[in-house]
Amino acid sequence: MGGRLRLVSRLGEEKEGEKRVIESVNFLVNGTWSLPGFVCDFYIAMDVTCSTSSIFNLVAISIDRYIAVTQPIKYAKHKNNRRVWCTIVVVWLVSAAIGTPIVLGLNNTPDRSPDLCIFYNTDFVIYSSLSSFYIPCMIMIVLYFNIYKVSDLLRNLSSEL
Repeated sequence: MGGRLRLVSRLGEEKEGEKRVIESVNFLVNGTWSLPGFVCDFYIAMDVTCSTSSIFNLVAISIDRYIAVTQPIKYAKHKNNRRVWCTIVVVWLVSAAIGTPIVLGLNNTPDRSPDLCIFYNTDFVIYSSLSSFYIPCMIMIVLYFNIYKVSDLLRNLSSEL
């Protein structure tokens, strides 16, 4: 499962890189955001969606590794393509759900400047930052700490034998 999730994670990272290059070239050439507001909103939504997908794929890989280390027999028995594809679909659906509000008008505020492509809704910045980065990061830290504890316990048990 980990290999497929890593592949999908890499695809999200590549799309993220492509978007950043396009925006950077546009900004360097023009000095300001010269594209229409809906393009800016789409750009921000795609940025959030692809970044979130990349991080969520890392969380999915962490969960997969945690189960493999803590429950190896159950993991081997339940490992299949359907589970992998369901995980990938869920990751992308949740990522899209987090990024879509920008395209649906959340970034349209009276003080919006057509020369800048930035987040204008501070509530969305907090919501997306927590759900896309901080909470997944904490989940991965806890999972990898537990993986370390289990592997350390197994190493100690094997050295006693």
